[in-house]
Amino acid sequence: MSASENIYEQDKLVQQYLLFHYGKPNELFEWSSVIDGITSSNSLNFPVQTAELAIKHFKLPKDNAPTRVLDIGCAVGRSSFELSVKFDQVLGIDYSQKFIDAALKLKQHSQIKYDFQVEGDIRQKTIAHVPEYAKKDRVQFEHGDACNLPLKDLGQFDCVHAANLICRLPTPKKFLTDVKQILKKDGILVITSPYSWFETFTPKVG
Repeated sequence: MSASENIYEQDKLVQQYLLFHYGKPNELFEWSSVIDGITSSNSLNFPVQTAELAIKHFKLPKDNAPTRVLDIGCAVGRSSFELSVKFDQVLGIDYSQKFIDAALKLKQHSQIKYDFQVEGDIRQKTIAHVPEYAKKDRVQFEHGDACNLPLKDLGQFDCVHAANLICRLPTPKKFLTDVKQILKKDGILVITSPYSWFETFTPKVG
């Protein structure tokens, strides 16, 4: 799939993902102040919660070696920044160059201005902020393909974090096979997904 065919290269998708990753509750839910206590906290901060899941299950190596995590399908980077609190080195990779560009701007400036659709032609301006506790110097972002990873160049990771990714891949089995080669012996693989399996992304086989 070329960049021109990749729906994630659209500006509106970048705006949607910035909102998804960094939006405030009242931006995600217009009437959040009215329905406070009704809206489940589990429906908010998905990128934060998946990073916390990885951190919860990760155990520091006994040799005290620097710890590395691969955030594959990092989108605009929120999980990568969250993972920087625990891991010494964080590599975020995404297939969308526009997503990576946004993540790099956030790393450099700690914030990025954008606007999102409220309804119809009504749009709202806002700012995405990197959390102050994030250790940005530990984070790197690169453009890449989860189904065609440069395995020899990547090295080994203590954790691979793949959120909202596997059901968006054309060859998920290949991804899982490749991950084995870059995951350390006692490393962990964290996969979270809606498992929607749209044929637009993952063609049926057989």
